[in-house]
Amino acid sequence: MRLKIKEWLTSRSSSTRQVRNELFFNHATGHTSVLVVRNAWQDNVINPKTETLQVFYNDFLGASIGDGQILIGSTVAGGLHLSQDFDIPDIDEITHKSKALGMALDESDEVFMVEAAWMFLYCIKCSAAGETLVRYDRDFSQFETVPSIDCVLDDWWQMVTAERRD
Repeated sequence: MRLKIKEWLTSRSSSTRQVRNELFFNHATGHTSVLVVRNAWQDNVINPKTETLQVFYNDFLGASIGDGQILIGSTVAGGLHLSQDFDIPDIDEITHKSKALGMALDESDEVFMVEAAWMFLYCIKCSAAGETLVRYDRDFSQFETVPSIDCVLDDWWQMVTAERRD
């Protein structure tokens, strides 16, 4: 999971601007994404349990992709309140809510991303074989392995650009 999220968003944006530690990405689709960058000391940071997420969250604290169609949970305890009057929950809250929505999790599993109004939940599952990115589909109550986060974002991007052409 070596996705460089800032570069991914920049490459799909018609313009960007920064307000304090919030980077705004305007997409030609009409959607806006916000990446909260880690540019100063931040109190109350939740350290992800998995090595995969520790590396993933190295440069940012949370994100809203496509006007909240995809939320990447915050590593700041209590979540983040964006200047757009929008909240990104923290990863502990996302994990707790995911369990309440019926997602069976082991103690070492870490939910960090949600898509389509909590229809799809993404977590890192740990096993003796290592860490694996999985998607939980609430409609079918089942898990499936996902190759990478950029595959999730690329699928979303294909969907919104196809909608724009229709």
